[in-house]
Amino acid sequence: MSVPKCQRSAGVAAIRFRFMWGEILTTSEVDYCRSVRDELSSVSWVAPLLARLEHEPWNYQTKPLLFELRVAAELHRAGLTAHYEYPTGIGSSSVDFQFEYKGREWLVEVVSILVSDAVKAASWESGMMFGTDLSSDAVDPRQSPGAELIVAQQKIGEKVWDGETWVKFPAPTSSRYHVILADMRGMAITGGDRGDYAQLAYGPQALSSLDVPIALRFNGELVRGVFEPMNNRLRSAAAIRQRIHFLGFCNDEIYEPGSMQCASSYLPNPHLLGHEETATALQTLALRGRGGRTS
Repeated sequence: MSVPKCQRSAGVAAIRFRFMWGEILTTSEVDYCRSVRDELSSVSWVAPLLARLEHEPWNYQTKPLLFELRVAAELHRAGLTAHYEYPTGIGSSSVDFQFEYKGREWLVEVVSILVSDAVKAASWESGMMFGTDLSSDAVDPRQSPGAELIVAQQKIGEKVWDGETWVKFPAPTSSRYHVILADMRGMAITGGDRGDYAQLAYGPQALSSLDVPIALRFNGELVRGVFEPMNNRLRSAAAIRQRIHFLGFCNDEIYEPGSMQCASSYLPNPHLLGHEETATALQTLALRGRGGRTS
C-alpha cells in the first residue's frame, strides 16, 4: 500500500492515514534481517550485536536493534571494520559505531523513532478499516504533526544530553566527525519527509527552499529546529549544536542492500561545518553511499 507523506495545508486541519498504525514488524524486514545476520555471522566486530539479537525475541520492540544490524551490514559492505558500542570517555557511555574512512574518524549513534503514545491515542478502528488522525487543532496538542516533530527532536537530543550532563559524544576535533542517524519510520506513521527533517534541524525558514509553504506548529507556535540558536524549548538543542556534525534521517522500508543509503538524508550543522568542509566530510561518510542526500 502506498502511504501519503504528511501534508501541510492551511485549509486542511486533519491528517488522516488510512492504514493500521499498530506496532508491526513486517515479514519483509524480518526476512532481510535474517539474511543480513547470516551474511555477518563470521564478521568478528559484529559478534556482540548478533549475540544481543540471539537473545531477544524479534518483534516491534526489536526494531532498533535490527536497524543497527542493517547499519552494520552497510559498513561491512563498504569494506570497513567498525567498533560496536565504542566507549568515548564520556562517563560510561558509548556510541553504536566507530570507524575510520579516508583519513577521518566517525562516531555514529543510531536512534529509532518508534510509534508514539500520542499517535496510538489518535488512532481508530472500524471493522476492517484502521487509521490515525493527527490534527493541528486537536484537543490534545500532543496528537498533532508538530508534536511528533518535537518528540523526534527529544529522542535525538537524548543521545547528546541526558538532562544534566553530556553523554556519548566528546568535544569535536578537527579529525573526527559525529553523526546521529535517526530511523524515522515510526514518526507520525509515515516517517516524515524532507520538509519535516529540514524543519526539525533548521527550523521553519528552511522550508522555503524546498517549496513547502506551511511549517508545522505546536500549541500555535512554530516548531524551531535544533540547530537554531533561538530554540529554547528543547534543553538538548544547544548540546546538539555544540557536538553533532550531521543529523541523518532514514525512512527506508525497501530492505535491500544499499536501500538505506538511498532513503537517507544527512543535514550538516552550520555551527560546526562550513560549506566546503561539509562537502569534504561527506566524501568520507561511508554510510552516505551514492544515494545519500544532503538537504
